[in-house]
Amino acid sequence: MKRLSTKPIIPDGVQYNNLEEPIILSKPILDLLMQEPKRAELITLYIFYYSKAKWQGTSQLKASTLYVMQELEWTEEKVLRIKKRLKELQLIEDIVIHSVGNKILGHYIKVNLSIPVPHSYQVLGNIGKKKSDSKEKDTKKKIIIKEKDEDGITFSMFENFWEIYPKKVDKGKALTSWKKICNKPLKNRPTWKEIRRAVSLQIKSERWQEPSFIPHPATWLNQSRWLDDPKEMKAYKRNSEFTSRMKPFIIDDGIQYDLGPDGKYHHCVTGEVYIP
Repeated sequence: MKRLSTKPIIPDGVQYNNLEEPIILSKPILDLLMQEPKRAELITLYIFYYSKAKWQGTSQLKASTLYVMQELEWTEEKVLRIKKRLKELQLIEDIVIHSVGNKILGHYIKVNLSIPVPHSYQVLGNIGKKKSDSKEKDTKKKIIIKEKDEDGITFSMFENFWEIYPKKVDKGKALTSWKKICNKPLKNRPTWKEIRRAVSLQIKSERWQEPSFIPHPATWLNQSRWLDDPKEMKAYKRNSEFTSRMKPFIIDDGIQYDLGPDGKYHHCVTGEVYIP
């Protein structure tokens, strides 16, 4: 019986020139990583895989979890967690090589040096174009959303959401809410098409014709308002008892609260007491 070679099997892939090619992160990849909460760890592990791939002379390297733990002095939990996020961002992939008899010959990690296509978005502009004139002006990169039902929203799509949402207040809170949603598993995230469609339809609803009734963007995201049916978003009608008394009212985050006989503000529909 012929023995299998113990020499690592190098799958076809990008071949690196170790002497000349430096390790460079493209701007799209760097922008993608910099929007992540754990950006430092993600960049560290990505560059680690990238450098080892160059050393091994392939884009699909051999790097076990134990090896990464020893080299970076990380715990197993940390390696697996950060690796998982890199895979979700499509910057690395797990590759398993089989023989003709379907025997596993090796486990590899494929390092993507550019954002894969199709992806949830693609960056257009002068990326990868060598400047012929040092005085040439930079061209602003434009993010184009590819509407695909299977693609959950990503961090980079926030500016697109901010652009179409009609009430532009508390952008920082809205960004925090957006990131929380993006950190959820892909199956629990809404798609960009769902978000865009919900906003475009709700903006035509009776309730949103009154600007004060449009929720703050952070509230809209936190409460999963993209699931609301625009047809049910009727204009708020003040309680007849409160209307006859002509009592003062306040509006907070798009919801009206009337001043009741007890001296407290109550929700104009449900009667719940307003708590600042």
